[in-house]
Amino acid sequence: MAFADSQELNDSMVNVVENPIFKLIPHAVILSEISGKIVYANEHTKNIFGFSPAQLKGKPLSTLFTPEDMEFLYPNLLFLAKNNKQFQGELMLMKRNGIRFFAYLHMVPLLETGLTLYCLQDIDSTKRLKNIVHSGNYDDLIKMANGIAHEIRNPLVSIGGFINRIKRICELGEENLKNYQNVLTNLKRIETIVKKVQAFVTMPRPEFRPWNIRELVEAVLTSPEYEERVKGVKIKQRLSDTNVYVDRQLIEKVFSILLENSLDAIEAENGEIEIYDERDDSFLKIYFKDNGVGISPTDLPYIFTPFFSTKAHGIGIDLATARKIIQTHNGLISVESHPALGTTFAITIPIERRRKIRRELLEEQGIE
Repeated sequence: MAFADSQELNDSMVNVVENPIFKLIPHAVILSEISGKIVYANEHTKNIFGFSPAQLKGKPLSTLFTPEDMEFLYPNLLFLAKNNKQFQGELMLMKRNGIRFFAYLHMVPLLETGLTLYCLQDIDSTKRLKNIVHSGNYDDLIKMANGIAHEIRNPLVSIGGFINRIKRICELGEENLKNYQNVLTNLKRIETIVKKVQAFVTMPRPEFRPWNIRELVEAVLTSPEYEERVKGVKIKQRLSDTNVYVDRQLIEKVFSILLENSLDAIEAENGEIEIYDERDDSFLKIYFKDNGVGISPTDLPYIFTPFFSTKAHGIGIDLATARKIIQTHNGLISVESHPALGTTFAITIPIERRRKIRRELLEEQGIE
C-alpha cells in the first residue's frame, strides 16, 4: 500500500488496496470514502498531481478540483458514486502548484467496500500534441516566423539606439531630420510586426468564465483606443444579454480586430457599423457588419492567412490571430464581402461549454 496500514481499514478495504492489479495501472489511482475522503493513492499521483500518497491521505478529493467545479461537478460525482453509478470522461483538474490540466477520469463505485475508485490519466500533453499534428504546415510557418521575429528584435533595438545617438551628436539639417523621422517610423513598424508575431505564437491558453456578450463589446467600444475613433461613426448595436463561456481578454482582442478592420474600411462621413447577434439553444453568432469598400473576391480566400494583407501598410497577422482565438473557443469565424458594398464577419461560439454534470445538480434533476 502507498500509505495506509491494515489497522486503519476494514478487511474489505484492505483487499481492495492490496490488489496487485493496482501496481500494474500506469495512471493515478485513488480510493476515497463515499464522502470524498481519500484513503489510498498510488505512487503515480506524485507524478500527475505533485502530491505524494502520504500527502493525500485524509484529504478531501476536492483538493484536486478547480474552484469553479466545486458547485456542481464535484458534488455530482459523489452523488453518482453514492448511487452506484460509474462516470468516465475528460475534466479539468488542478496540480498541487495550482496549474490546471486535462485529465481523463474513470470512476467506479465499490459499494461493498464503502469506497470509490478513481483512475486518472493526464491527457494534457496528448491534447496539445494532437493540436500540433492537426495544425501541420501552418504551425511550421508560425514557428519559423517566431524565430525570425526573435532574431530581428535584438538588432532592431541596437539600430534604434545608434540612430538616436547619431541625432544627439550630429547637427541634422531639415532633409536629414526628415530621414531620421522616416527611419524611426519604419523601426516602430518593424517592432510592431515583431510584437504581433510573438503574441500570436505565444497566445495563452483560454481561461473560460461566463461573460455578458453585450458588455464585452461595449468595453471595446468605450476603451481609450477606440472611444474617440468611433465618435464620428454610426454604430448600431443589437446585442442580447447572453452569457457565454469565453476568455474575456482573448475575445475582446477579436472584437478589437474586427472593429479596427471595419473602421479602416469605411468612409469617415458615411461610415456605418452594425454589431448584432443571433442565438439558438447551443451557439451564439456575433456579426460585425460595415458599409466599407469591401474585399476583392480574389483576396477573400486568403484574409485569415498569416502575413496576407490588402492594406498598403498592413502586417497581415490580426485576422489570423482572430481566427486562432476563435478556434481555441471551439468556434468558427467566417466572412462575406462585396466590393463597394461592405463586409460582414460572423463569429460562432458555443454558449455553454460545460456538460450537464458541470452545471446542474444531479440530485435535484434525477440521475440520467
